[in-house]
Amino acid sequence: MNFLESSVTLAIAGLILGFLFVSRHPNKASQPLHQATAYPVGASPALVGHDVEGNEYTMIVDPEASADTSIALGIRSNNPLNIRYLETNQWLGQVGQSAGGYCIFLQPVYGIRAAARTLRSYQKRGVITLADIVSTWAPHGDNNPTNTYINNVATWTGIHRDAIISEADYPELLAAMIRQENGSQPYSMALIEEGVSMA
Repeated sequence: MNFLESSVTLAIAGLILGFLFVSRHPNKASQPLHQATAYPVGASPALVGHDVEGNEYTMIVDPEASADTSIALGIRSNNPLNIRYLETNQWLGQVGQSAGGYCIFLQPVYGIRAAARTLRSYQKRGVITLADIVSTWAPHGDNNPTNTYINNVATWTGIHRDAIISEADYPELLAAMIRQENGSQPYSMALIEEGVSMA
């Protein structure tokens, strides 16, 4: 394959990834660390692909079109913290945006990494307590139940709402925030810790 053919192949692959959502296939025999819950595709247009390690993925064109709406969009989009798409933020592992304006990530670990990087940016701005972090993440002015969110995260983590959050607390904090954002938290702590370590 010459340089031109390689460039064209990479450009086509990039365009395809820009429109695809990727989640794990349910019947993969070995379960690597990047496992996510597999979801029924239903009537959504789908393709099956493989990552560089040979793991099989079901790629859905539009996660919002999934027939199983009981599974939160954040989980279907590998964006469990519901990070909004901004053209200026080209996150590692981001492959597009949903029609609702949220990022779509190649794997959940990349969505978790983006969330951990956001928490670090909060820390630099002095947003360091659990209550301040959640209030910034899900402000009441955006029609979020911010006080309930704070209370739930504090209860689930055992961290007081006014406690200062350190980076060592990020995995536990993010796990609780994923639960609040999606109604469930389907990821292993090892996956969440990996996402934080990649930040």
